[in-house]
Amino acid sequence: MRHCIAVEKVAVEIANEIDHQVDVELVSVGAVLHDIGRGYTHSIAHGIVGSCVARRFGFP
Repeated sequence: MRHCIAVEKVAVEIANEIDHQVDVELVSVGAVLHDIGRGYTHSIAHGIVGSCVARRFGFP
């Protein structure tokens, strides 16, 4: 959890510094969710598991 929050902080800082229009809220949510599957597995499949978890919470 601490890792995801740290990644979110850095990602939002970068998004705010970019000259192009960036959906900072989308960057924030994506950063928090990027490793959600790690709570279930530390294998390479954590991305697939994470997408299943995110879908259960209503993310597309």
